[in-house]
Amino acid sequence: MNSTDNTRKIFKCFLFFSSYVAAIFGMDVEPIASTALQKDILIPKKTFMIFDPKKAFESRKPWQEVVPGSMSIIPDEKGVVIAKRGQVYRLDFNTFTTPPTLLFEHASVKHCPMIAVAQKNNEKDDKLLLIVSAGNYENPDKEGYVSEYIIYQEDAPYQIQKLRKYTQLIKLSSDGKMLVICTDHGITVVDREKNDIDTVPFKDQLLTDVAINPDNTKIICIGSQGAIKLVEVARLRDKMSAYSMKQVATDDVITSISYSDQKKLFYLTNQSEAKIIKMYDFLENSPVDLLATKTKIDSYDVKSISGGNVKSRVFIREQLSYDLATIDQSSQCSVAYVDEKDNSRQVIVHCKYGKSIKKFVLTMPVLERTYTYITETRQSVQGRAGLLRLALRGSHVVALGTDGKMYLWTLPQNQIQNQILPSTKSASIPHPVTDVPKRKKSSSSRLIFLKGSSGSSKSGSKSSSSPSSPENSPCVPHSKRGNSTTGLVCNDSNEGL
Repeated sequence: MNSTDNTRKIFKCFLFFSSYVAAIFGMDVEPIASTALQKDILIPKKTFMIFDPKKAFESRKPWQEVVPGSMSIIPDEKGVVIAKRGQVYRLDFNTFTTPPTLLFEHASVKHCPMIAVAQKNNEKDDKLLLIVSAGNYENPDKEGYVSEYIIYQEDAPYQIQKLRKYTQLIKLSSDGKMLVICTDHGITVVDREKNDIDTVPFKDQLLTDVAINPDNTKIICIGSQGAIKLVEVARLRDKMSAYSMKQVATDDVITSISYSDQKKLFYLTNQSEAKIIKMYDFLENSPVDLLATKTKIDSYDVKSISGGNVKSRVFIREQLSYDLATIDQSSQCSVAYVDEKDNSRQVIVHCKYGKSIKKFVLTMPVLERTYTYITETRQSVQGRAGLLRLALRGSHVVALGTDGKMYLWTLPQNQIQNQILPSTKSASIPHPVTDVPKRKKSSSSRLIFLKGSSGSSKSGSKSSSSPSSPENSPCVPHSKRGNSTTGLVCNDSNEGL
């Protein structure tokens, strides 16, 4: 056989191997869903005046006192929960002509509190609204801060609880059974049904967001430097144990994340991108074999496993305005952001259904170019008009403008198909012989409430002696805000949220 024949054979083998590898990698990569060229243009279904900016300016009220700091659509999509300065309201979509109902009021928190919203079924399978609201204020007796929590449940008196730690954010599971509290030292996991508590440290980075999977067995924690930590929640003999299972790095600065689908993570970045990470890729991205750490697990010292950069897929890449964007926390992949090119001030929504992405353009009335408001120092300042707040869930989108109006859009039901959640059996890293790793708990892993009380379902008690607190969620319009910090006391008490 001459050299020419050998060269031909080598070339044929190279072609075969190249085509085989391309086919394998082609099967592994999930095709990016294409955005439909035809877009739907929708006008607001309803509008409602939340605050009057002109009256606020004439009465010299600071902007932070009149503008809601956050809002969240109720899971059944029948209304929206609004957090204003020290107060929490509810506005029903079917009665958009009546003022929002005051649900409760913080006695000591003087800024816009953090809110987490869920719905819990009662014995009659009625969905009851559950709200956890939290805010920080300076401790009048000692140095540091006190975090005041209010737990509100429909048809029941709300509860007031206070803790000594600075809370950064809170998150409720979809069924309301689990509460996650993020502090500057890590997370506190609260089993609300069994009144059980455990803590997981998260050092070196502040937490920007957390997400809970549908069956409350896993928690995803997002660090300010792009780290993603997986926390496993296990129960042995009716005792809850939370421990770090894995931590990987990303090239993104993640601002918000959703874990409503067992098979994937859906998140937003500060670079105007919405991305998807498959849990398979997340779990497989590990240079450490968990079975090799069996001795540490048997000694109850479970440590996180550090992996390399995890593979992600771009869902949509758009230029966002003023960082005003949000993702859907329900079971479907949807993202909404504000597009203010050429002062058009419209909301763009991308919804994935099937293997394609539908684009909706939500228009709104033309706003004045500028508006005037009063700062905390009682100075008159002029700002650029636009949208201040944005929320998305399922087929409903709400936005709050500098004109004081809340706009409600309803996406076509035939276009939005809620994805059916997969089996609640979650993907997990193989455990060694011990099914549920135990962990020694120190006395600092328990939480105790300084004070506990309950109030009516309308308003809480007022306290004039409490000092003013730092802003938890500043309402200065169009300023690029970092993650709001707003937070708890540890000892041996068995009490919990």
